[in-house]
Amino acid sequence: MDADPTNDDVLLQAGIKRAKILISVLPSDAENLFVTLSAKDLNNKVKVISRIDEASSEAKFKRAGADFIVSPIEIATDHIISIATTSADFYSFVEFTGAKEELKEYKFGLVEIKQGSDLINKSYREANIPTRTNLVVIGYYSTLSELQVNPKADNIIQLGDRLLVFGNENQIVSLKEIAKH
Repeated sequence: MDADPTNDDVLLQAGIKRAKILISVLPSDAENLFVTLSAKDLNNKVKVISRIDEASSEAKFKRAGADFIVSPIEIATDHIISIATTSADFYSFVEFTGAKEELKEYKFGLVEIKQGSDLINKSYREANIPTRTNLVVIGYYSTLSELQVNPKADNIIQLGDRLLVFGNENQIVSLKEIAKH
């Protein structure tokens, strides 16, 4: 069917009342949000998978009833980080950049924030991890979300967050100590 899915009549003609799943991958968050709202209004049992571009739109999609939210940007970012953190691919990347010798001792690490850490409930600005450890914080996995790349200075570190960092072994060990006390 070649028609406008933001139109309720089109959704009805397409069988939304009996549909089990609706996948909305229109070019804009606004269009996908509108389709999500319409689909859930016409069939509250339909599972809606919706594409988003802006992470800030995620809460709106959840309120509208989207069951699954897919961000092509996050998927691509996760894939790039996966390639970079797989040792063989990482070293190919390092050779490509021409920084093989300078980066030989460096690696990616994942450090979990444990109970009792003084980092809990501090912003990244207050935690001052780069100055305290000489690590680069690439991103973090919170207990509530997928990988968040390049955390903002005012983001708050929570118990259970896992920080993706880049540095040498001693720097990573230093952060692990801070993260567990």
